[in-house]
Amino acid sequence: MGVNIEPERFEQLVQRAFDALPKSLQLENLPILIDEEQLKPTGKPNEFIAGEYFGCTHKNLGWHECAVAKRVVVYKKAVELGAHNEKEVLASLVTLLAHEIGHALGFDEQKLRELGVTLVP
Repeated sequence: MGVNIEPERFEQLVQRAFDALPKSLQLENLPILIDEEQLKPTGKPNEFIAGEYFGCTHKNLGWHECAVAKRVVVYKKAVELGAHNEKEVLASLVTLLAHEIGHALGFDEQKLRELGVTLVP
């Protein structure tokens, strides 16, 4: 399983995924970066982290007062490994971005599951 998408095309898919999110999740000033090389294990065999949010949350600290550089990182290789085709990559990216932006808004894993924005069953 897995696809290999050219970096420029992958960036376009990330943008399409972002544009598909509800307006309430399209946070301004939250960079979405693509890491093309790294594979970060989850701790389970053959599972890798597809994305991460770094920074403070709206809930814990004023959004503009955060000293940590806020950002979402998408791990391209992990996303590609979990998909058979571009359509699956796009669907995965929509869920991934909603999930990580949810963390930026202060939602924990339980709340994200309740909202149906979970990456792992």
